Amino acid sequence: MLENKFLPQKCLRTRIPDIVYNELKRLVEFIYSGQLTPEALKDHSKSLIVAADKYDVPQLLEICEAYLVETLNTENVLGILELSARLSSPAVLESAALHVVLKNWKSIIFSNEYEEFALKNPLLALEVSRSVPEFYYARAHISS
Repeated sequence: MLENKFLPQKCLRTRIPDIVYNELKRLVEFIYSGQLTPEALKDHSKSLIVAADKYDVPQLLEICEAYLVETLNTENVLGILELSARLSSPAVLESAALHVVLKNWKSIIFSNEYEEFALKNPLLALEVSRSVPEFYYARAHISS
């Protein structure tokens, strides 16, 4: 009888629905070690930046942000722009993504991917649309 008092009555679990096991594992590893393998960064940077933002892990956020900015290109820019909107402080990532869009606006804005992006993210699409003429107007005046 005495033995049963010391056994746990229930198995306690904490569910974190917005992050999968491998990403949570990388987050916890980073919190304890301060390090992230290049493979983990490559495979999980998008999820980890959201988790770092949500759970206030600024060093991880900066690492993921730097990686995402460094690997920005015309193929992933709309996804990165969409991701930046999920962050509490999106300035660096959003600015870098907007710059890539503006430099390549014809190939991006007239693509099927941009149509889908605009349907899912009308406010971001509006921001992009307004930025294009401003960007080229500013460049024209700097060149003159």
